Amino acid sequence: MKHPIRLAIVDDYAVVIAGVASFLADQRIDVVETAASLPVITDVDVVLYDTFGQVPGQDLNLEDFVRDSGAKVVIYSWNLRPDLIAEAMAGASGYLSKVLTGPVIVDALERIVSGEIVILTGDHETSVDGAGDWPGRSAGLSPR
Repeated sequence: MKHPIRLAIVDDYAVVIAGVASFLADQRIDVVETAASLPVITDVDVVLYDTFGQVPGQDLNLEDFVRDSGAKVVIYSWNLRPDLIAEAMAGASGYLSKVLTGPVIVDALERIVSGEIVILTGDHETSVDGAGDWPGRSAGLSPR
């Protein structure tokens, strides 16, 4: 069995960090660090960088988050404009949509750790546009 992916979550808001950490808690993920837009100091495999407070691709200095650790940076965003994805991917190993389910995110992170570049826009997910099922439904969250 593979060891759990050691993950750091970087976001502007503590509530989002807590939510994403909780969302991935039952998966093969070990959230070892959480930070509100601060450099990652723990030895991790992946930095999941939520860009809510910043437009992906604009003035992102992803090296600030990983320093010389060798960690992979994965952008986690709601903004799926192809031009922004392309710009952000200049320094990232992956770009994941916020509509993806936990198992899909974990699979993508495992692929990224193994060396793949992964971009998943989540167009196939039933949570897009609030239709069908969505992450958080079992916790009483609406699609909004």
